[in-house]
Amino acid sequence: MPKIKQKYTDCLYTDSTQPCFIAKSIKSQADAERSGGFNGRMQMAYSNPYNAYQKTDISTASQGRLIVLLYEGALKNLKSALALFENDSLRAKNIEKFGVFIQKAQAIITELQVSLDMERGGEIARNLMSLYVYFNEELISASINHDRKKIEFVMNMLNELVSSWRQVASSTANAPASQIQNAVNITG
Repeated sequence: MPKIKQKYTDCLYTDSTQPCFIAKSIKSQADAERSGGFNGRMQMAYSNPYNAYQKTDISTASQGRLIVLLYEGALKNLKSALALFENDSLRAKNIEKFGVFIQKAQAIITELQVSLDMERGGEIARNLMSLYVYFNEELISASINHDRKKIEFVMNMLNELVSSWRQVASSTANAPASQIQNAVNITG
C-alpha cells in the first residue's frame, strides 16, 4: 500500500479531535496486522463497519481518487474548525479542538504538496505548489488569530480545486495506465 494511503487514513475518516500522527511506522502496522495484535485505533476501525469501508475505499482507490479524498479530508477538517466558532469567536474550551482540526488540514495539504511531481508536472505542479504553500501560511495565521475569514477563503479555493480533481479522476479512472501521461506521483 503506498505511504499516502497508510499515513492519512486516520486524518481523513475519524472524528477524533486528536492530531493524526503522520510518522506512524508502516512496518509496525504491518507486523501488528500479521500477528493479529492491532492497536486501539486499528481495532476500533475494523470493529466499525463504516471505518472498515473507508479504509477499503482508500486502499483500493486510484491516484486521482486519492487526491480527491485528501481534498475532502482537508475540507472536512476545516469545516469542523469553523463549526467551533460562536458569533465569530472561539470559546476557550474549543481552542484546542480548533487547533487540531487546522493541524489535520495542514498535514493533508502538506501531503498534497510533497506528492507533486515537479519534473513531469511543469507549470501546473509549480502553481499547485505555490497554492499549497499559501494555504498552509493562511491556515497558520488563521490558527493563531482565530480568523474565520481565512479558513473560509482556503475552503473556497480547495472546493474549486477538488471539483477539478473530481473531473480528472473520473476521466482517467477507466483509462489504461499506458494512456495516462503526466500523472501526479502520489507515492512519494
